[in-house]
This record gives sequence, C-alpha cells and structure tokens, in this order.
Amino acid sequence: MIKNKEEIYNLFNETKELTNNFKNFKPALLKEIPSSLIIFRYIFGISQKEFSKIINISCTHICDVENEKERLSQESAKKIMIKIKILLENNKIQISFESVYNNYEKYMKLNQLTKERAKEIRKLRKNYPNFIKIEEVLKLWNNVLNTPRLARIVAQINGDGHLQLDKDRALTSFNSNNFYEIEDINKEFKDLFGIKGIIYKNYKGSNQHKIFFSGKKLTLFLLKNGVIKGNKTNQYSNIPEWIVKGDRKIKSAYLKGFYDTEGSIYSTKQNNGKKRWRINLIQAKNIILKDNGIKYMESVRSLLKDFKIESSPVNVNKGNIRKDGSKTIFLRFNIEKKGFDNFYKYIGFDNQKKQERLIASLNLGASPSGKARGCNSMQSPRILGSNPSAPF
Repeated sequence: MIKNKEEIYNLFNETKELTNNFKNFKPALLKEIPSSLIIFRYIFGISQKEFSKIINISCTHICDVENEKERLSQESAKKIMIKIKILLENNKIQISFESVYNNYEKYMKLNQLTKERAKEIRKLRKNYPNFIKIEEVLKLWNNVLNTPRLARIVAQINGDGHLQLDKDRALTSFNSNNFYEIEDINKEFKDLFGIKGIIYKNYKGSNQHKIFFSGKKLTLFLLKNGVIKGNKTNQYSNIPEWIVKGDRKIKSAYLKGFYDTEGSIYSTKQNNGKKRWRINLIQAKNIILKDNGIKYMESVRSLLKDFKIESSPVNVNKGNIRKDGSKTIFLRFNIEKKGFDNFYKYIGFDNQKKQERLIASLNLGASPSGKARGCNSMQSPRILGSNPSAPF
C-alpha cells in the first residue's frame, strides 16, 4: 500500500518508464506491477468506486490489486489497458507527477473523512441502542414518510439548519432572519411530530432567531430521511433517494425548501437599460469535497428539469480559509428569466420577499400579502410544503 510521497513518486516513474512515457500500454505492466493501477486512477482523478464502473471490475477487486493482494488475469489486464488508452486519448490529459500527487492527496483526505464518519456511526450504535433499531423510530411517524412536508423540512434543515447527534446531545435547529419562518417551522414540527421547539434570539441587535427541537428519536428520524449531520460544509451532500424517486409534489417541496434557504432572486441593469433577472442558488463546500458538491448541484439542476426549468452550468468560485485552516469553495448556478414562469407555477418561494420579487419580475402585480393578483386563496404553501396552485 502506498504510504507517502516518495513511494508514489517511485511508482509513477516506474510506470512512466515501462509505458514509454505513457505511450505504450501493454497488459504485462499490470501483471508485473499491479499497483501501477493506482497511478492510472490518479491520472484521471477518480475514486476506486468510479474506476470500477469504468473498467467493469468490482471495487473490492481493484483495492486488492492496488495493494498487490491479488493479481489480474491476462484478459482483465488487456481490457483495462484498452480502456485506459481510450480514456487518455479522448480526454487529452496532460500527465505530470504533480497532478497525480495532488489527486492522491485529495483522495487520502476523503478516505480519512469516510473513516471518521464510520467511527462516529460505531460510537452512535454503542451509545444509542435505538440507532440500530431505526425501523422502530420510523414507525413512530409512519404517516410523515415520503410526503412533501417532510421533503421541505429536509431541504430547510440542510439549508439553514443543523442536526447534532452524539453522546451528550440530540437536537435539530433552524435559523432565520424572518420570525414568521421560525413560527412556520415550529407549527410544522408540532403538526407532524407533536414536538414544540424552543426559540432564541441569536444576539442583541440581530434580527436572526434560532429554534431548537430536542429529542433522540426525532433526530434519528430526520437523519434517516436525509438531513445531514454536523457541519454541512465538511460532509457529503446528496438528494435523498426517496425524494429523487418521489412524485412531482415531493420534488417541488424539496426545491422550495432549498431555494427558500439557499436561493436568491435579483436583477442587474444591462447596458441597454433593461433589467436582467436571475434566481441564484449557492452552497459552500470544503475544497476536498468539490466533486461531491458539483454532483449535488447537478442533481438539483436535474430536479428542475423535471419541471422544464433550465439553468446555467454549475460554477465554482473561490471561498474562504476557515479557522481550522481548511479551504472552502462556493458552488452556484442561475435560472434566467425564461425559466421564471415555470418556477413560479411549480415551485415558488415561501419567503415573502423572494416571492414578491418573483411576482414583480413576471409583472403579475401583487397584493399587499405578496400574492399574485388572481391567485386562488388557499392554505399557506408553508404548511402544504408545495405550491398550492401548481397543476400537478
């Protein structure tokens, strides 16, 4: 197993020499030096799991080959070398030790995060027997499972909230500068889970309020249904499978909750004097989770496409250096004005100011409540978790 920079440097040079500067790809290389597979994987900057899908070999087998615990058959070595050659030709990759080593470092850090997460789970199982019996917890709120209201709560907490679960604490919190949003989520939790939150004002002179919901069973329920535990910037993100495979009401509710917390709508003045409107979505991630962050934002874009809402490609911008020395990046994408009609029709905002801007951008006119003129007066979408006027 590769343990340091010197070892990967030696393996890189050996692989480079035996392939004539990465031009001659003979199966014999993988037979003689199975660990050279590591170099090819880091040339492409992909994980063992991703590599296994490309070359059609199990992730466990790749791991054993890289650690020289197992050998490849002649047929497998030949197939892999053909795939590697095609990938290099198609992607026109500039091969250097620096890029290989950078990818090696990145995946070592990711592996460390994965090990720490596994360690946390083992600790939870030891401290909380109910963690193992999660099915019993799910039965408590069986009527809430796979509903738009739960989808919206998951998005809200993953946006402007926090879930903590350890030996000393089990709680879920949510922050907002708008007190009505705090009241709304408090009502939702009381209606759905029978639990009332505790509300605090963050500090003097601030408009921000925070609401806490304590309880091990509730925390486990939310964790199981897709709420991210701990610091979201340093954790893997994904849209829960039950939402991806859910109906349009569930997807709409998730998008509404996410855009309410992490989205914005604004206009800029162009040279011709006209306004250019955009709906922006942004999320911060630790730089070592860049690939996961992009994948997550792409999955949000995919949900939007279900409602025929097109968006810009995901952009990656420089972030900050945090107190612990880690670097962050900002991932964002926009919806242009041509997508606003469907956004209003199928998703919309529960945040009053954002919804008023959306209505203004579409020249629909608005009542003092911020609702478009001519809309039916129905139950608040903050309770339904989806746009009540959406024609699903």
